[in-house]
Amino acid sequence: MNRSLVGGTCQALAWSLSNPFEQMSDCMKKRKKKMARGSRARSSLASHKHVGKQLIAPMMQIQNTTGVSWLNDRLPEVLWAALILGACDRADGLAVFRRFCASCRKFGAQATGPELNWDITLSALAHLPVDVTGCILGALDETGIPRQTLSPLLLFPDLPGLDRWKESLPPITEADENNAWQALGIAVASTLDHQSQPSTDIRWMNVLFKALLGKIHFRRDADDEMVESLRRYPDYGDMRSVRPRIRAMEMIFRGAPNGDVMPSSAWCKDFWDSCLERTQCLPLEPTQPKDPQPDRDAVAKDIDDARRNLINHWSESLVTSGLDARHDITFALAFYALSCLREICMGVNSRIISGRLLIRTLTEIRINLAFMTRSADPQIWGRFRTYGSGQAKLALLKYEETGGDRPSLVSAQTLEALANEDFFEEFVNIDLGSWSGSDLRRMSEKCDAKEDYDRYYGWTSAFVHGQWAAARDAVFATCLNPLHRVHRGPMPSQRPMESCVPDGFYLVNQILSTVDENYPEFSFRLTASSAVNIRDDETTRSAKTE
Repeated sequence: MNRSLVGGTCQALAWSLSNPFEQMSDCMKKRKKKMARGSRARSSLASHKHVGKQLIAPMMQIQNTTGVSWLNDRLPEVLWAALILGACDRADGLAVFRRFCASCRKFGAQATGPELNWDITLSALAHLPVDVTGCILGALDETGIPRQTLSPLLLFPDLPGLDRWKESLPPITEADENNAWQALGIAVASTLDHQSQPSTDIRWMNVLFKALLGKIHFRRDADDEMVESLRRYPDYGDMRSVRPRIRAMEMIFRGAPNGDVMPSSAWCKDFWDSCLERTQCLPLEPTQPKDPQPDRDAVAKDIDDARRNLINHWSESLVTSGLDARHDITFALAFYALSCLREICMGVNSRIISGRLLIRTLTEIRINLAFMTRSADPQIWGRFRTYGSGQAKLALLKYEETGGDRPSLVSAQTLEALANEDFFEEFVNIDLGSWSGSDLRRMSEKCDAKEDYDRYYGWTSAFVHGQWAAARDAVFATCLNPLHRVHRGPMPSQRPMESCVPDGFYLVNQILSTVDENYPEFSFRLTASSAVNIRDDETTRSAKTE
């Protein structure tokens, strides 16, 4: 993506992990690791309300609420405060905020009317008395922070109140432009998360600003601890409770003079659009999973041994050359499962999309076979087989009716042979529903395989159906440019995912156990250790060299 800076006078800022954004990218990576460890509190599944075919999240069960996005609708409006915190020590930044709010107390009488929206946003400041903006600059001067700290605001021709800021801030020269974008990026990076410390500091300033203007009143019997924690923030009270309280209060008082929720301003959209147009993307490079690498030789040998043992058991348990649906289906599904597992273990399949598709297939085989095995209906095996013949007939009829190019993945001869294998196709019905008359989840409950259904079916189905979450996980990366709102874009290369070989081993062993349940004395199981044995690249290369 080639974007230019202001006026097209220089190339777009080339974000690099060696520049000041390295701190931001490290912070984002640590946050992702923290979330991966499950340290983030989240609502349980049981706390979701079941309504029709939806599970309603606890927060969405609250009536008469309106959502406001900090990232989209608020952060661009408090950009001046983020720039201050990004350019100096936190103590100095808070001192500026405190001085600014104290200076604004003189506007208390003017702030009582509903005519103006007395807020710390750039859009509100543009319509408030010019002296309010002067209070910000005066607070900077008193704290010894150069006014140039706020000069990155001048990068945006659509900035609310631009003329006011131009009169009071040092202009940005062409030589300083890249530094201004860097300062802006650092400020935004630290405040992207509405619960971050800098974001909370800004939200505290908003509460203090409104309180000193008389827009917030506390009851006489209000908790002194609460009032003192706001007044002496951040040096009083337990911050583990003070910070959440500040954020909650700030959201309550974030609105228009008439009490309505403020809509997103035009400036917010202009800001993000301008950042996207004038700065480059920095996609997060795919990381190598750290899960154990399977020993390919051991895995291949294990699967071959399983196949030989299964062939022997098929031969020993065979009692007729006639149609034996139970015997045919039991062993056909087991062999099919071994073939799927072998494909999972081929090349990089276990770490790419195709591995997930095959795990979904193994899950269905495991549940279908267990369901038929534990069913009290002796005709169920025949129904499964007849259903399959009907599907082959349906595919054949559609194949022949297809105009133009026909699919190359199967031939008419193959479909015809399968459709006519048990009965002449004119006597074969086509079932357009489920072969069992039930869905897979209910089947899993009836055959004690619900845990496997919950463990594998949902997420692998997302890959089968090309759902958003799966596509996002497989082909999009997070952009590390904070000025792009950590949006998503194409990965520079294919992302290796976690290996699904251990999952394939587990499911196939479950299937082999069901084979033993139908035709006893089949004791062979795949060895789990071969699926997780670590062989690093150096060891592998040395072995090949020798």
